[in-house]
Amino acid sequence: MLAAAAIALANADNLLRGHSWLIPYLYSACAVLIIFAVINAFSISRQESKPTAAELKEAKHKQFTLKYSDLMVEETELRKRLVSAQDNIEFHEILSERDGWVGKTVALLKEAERYTDAVAFAQIGNLAPTTKYIEEFRHVQDWKRAELGKLAMYREKLDQIADVRRI
Repeated sequence: MLAAAAIALANADNLLRGHSWLIPYLYSACAVLIIFAVINAFSISRQESKPTAAELKEAKHKQFTLKYSDLMVEETELRKRLVSAQDNIEFHEILSERDGWVGKTVALLKEAERYTDAVAFAQIGNLAPTTKYIEEFRHVQDWKRAELGKLAMYREKLDQIADVRRI
């Protein structure tokens, strides 16, 4: 609009008599306004495309929840495989997988900045299972019960973390 006014004033012969110095200033004002509009458009488009902190937190929580549920499913599969292991060699191979599962769970909790939960979960490996946990597996061979009880302790702690943290 300002550019149109400047062009009209430049074409009018009688209107700017003695004021022709005004035309370059009008063109300069047009250029400044166009540059301002372009810069403003870029900054607005950046703000619209940048996710908000709440959206980032929600996405991170969703990703955490998905990984957490995968670990819970993996624990169930490990338990079934430990129960059905036929010999000591196979049983110990599955126990090493369980230790890997514990490591992944601790890493996930740390990634989610739940450090105390990660430490508490990891400490279960240092505890001996009580009869409460061993009795769950009285239908399994004696030599498997202690490790299955420990896995039950891990699962109970995982469920407790999920309840407290509302995962």
